[in-house]
Amino acid sequence: MKSLILALSLVSLNALAETAVYETNRIGDIQYHKDHLVVKNDGKIVTVDSIGRTQYHEQQYKIVEGKVRPIDSTGNIQYHKPAAIVTSKSK
Repeated sequence: MKSLILALSLVSLNALAETAVYETNRIGDIQYHKDHLVVKNDGKIVTVDSIGRTQYHEQQYKIVEGKVRPIDSTGNIQYHKPAAIVTSKSK
């Protein structure tokens, strides 16, 4: 799951409109049968299972001031947990 959060650093902030981030295997095939992350329009990042149900019991994140911050179930930022920096990488 941490590797998926790091993959979010490759997602441009302009593309936050319900962006799904899927895990891939070592040859690059997308693993649709596994849980994936969805970046909501408001910057909230949630885990979704393979049939589209949001996993509210999993850690949630939110993009705040260019950083991916963990949040609790009510949306409060958990400053005592580490954050990741969001960057944009173009090819």
